[in-house]
Amino acid sequence: MSQHTFGPKAQHLNMKKIFKRFRQIKAIQVVAFILLLGAACLSCNFIVPRRNKLYSIGLAIDMPTNTEIVDGVLKSVQSKDTIQISFIEDIRIYRFAPTHIWKTESDGTMTETGAVVPDSHPYFCFRAGDEKGLYFPRPKDGGTPLILPVDSILIASGFKGMMISIPNDKLPKLNGPRIEMPFGFEQRIANSFKKNETDFDSLYLTFSKNMDTRGLTLSKQLDSAYGTRLIKWSMLFNEYFSSLQNQPVPKRHFSLEFIADPPINEQRVDSVLAVYRAMKQ
Repeated sequence: MSQHTFGPKAQHLNMKKIFKRFRQIKAIQVVAFILLLGAACLSCNFIVPRRNKLYSIGLAIDMPTNTEIVDGVLKSVQSKDTIQISFIEDIRIYRFAPTHIWKTESDGTMTETGAVVPDSHPYFCFRAGDEKGLYFPRPKDGGTPLILPVDSILIASGFKGMMISIPNDKLPKLNGPRIEMPFGFEQRIANSFKKNETDFDSLYLTFSKNMDTRGLTLSKQLDSAYGTRLIKWSMLFNEYFSSLQNQPVPKRHFSLEFIADPPINEQRVDSVLAVYRAMKQ
């Protein structure tokens, strides 16, 4: 018949088992807490301190999308958006244009209302030199980002490739008023070598001596030709009757412009950056 001992030694052994079990439970709780915290980082706007300062620029787009008749006059409907580009170390974070709201007219055509879906800006994050990055359709809604090719996304949504160039044999013949500005100058050019009705009539080039675009350019050719950074180009098209469309086309313009210090949602940028770094580990 076995006997139970309730002396000091037995009590000491029991306490050792109790403390060992307590430590095991606490370890499990700590691991669970870390996992929950990680999930919160990915699904919420959890702020991860940055070691380096965030630098951002904007790319403003103003382009014709449709026509409308106002007081009996045919006018161009212009769409304006700004792409925000943030740099941290060698990582780039693009915030693209939001989803625009369109309406169906009585004749079945679609026209912009000028309104956008709130907080519908997609984000795209990648490291310079990488072939693929993380695309966040709507970071506010959480969800797993998509892994997509960098070039394809920037061409489709980031206006990559929309660099302006002028035939080299035409560069020496460019003439027009040059307006000096505190930060650089603006060159106005009339298109004397227009070949067809779809070519622009006038071109405005704005150059800056001190704007830092972190290597992004609107024209490598003109940056080199003028020895400074092209930060804006604007094409103007005069009103004309289109023989191709057999209808009048109103005066319109199309421009791209780098802008300094655009308003940035740093909390959203940091949350995107946190997810990117977590998924890259």
